[in-house]
Amino acid sequence: MDNQKEVIKNREDLKDDPAIKEALGDADKYQSLAALQNLDGGKILLDALKQDIVGHIDTLTSSFKEATHIELLATLSRLEAKLAILRLITRAKTNLDGVNEFLDEALK
Repeated sequence: MDNQKEVIKNREDLKDDPAIKEALGDADKYQSLAALQNLDGGKILLDALKQDIVGHIDTLTSSFKEATHIELLATLSRLEAKLAILRLITRAKTNLDGVNEFLDEALK
């Protein structure tokens, strides 16, 4: 990754390319998120997210007949937010690999 950055900085045809700049920024973000999975705090966060998600699913399945439309939407909204965070963290390594592949292709 760092080697890619150095090569890109030295290539006139790539260093100002908006897609390359965006990919480099994305790579930094994905790298940080991927590292989070290996930290104790990150593992605790992921476990808590998973427990919250299960709780929201349990709430939906046990109360969907009695809950109001607003209550269901609120629970679904919380579920959606937790799932988005979980996906962001757990897919970071895959996304980082994709960005690195894009950058590798650009360097050829």
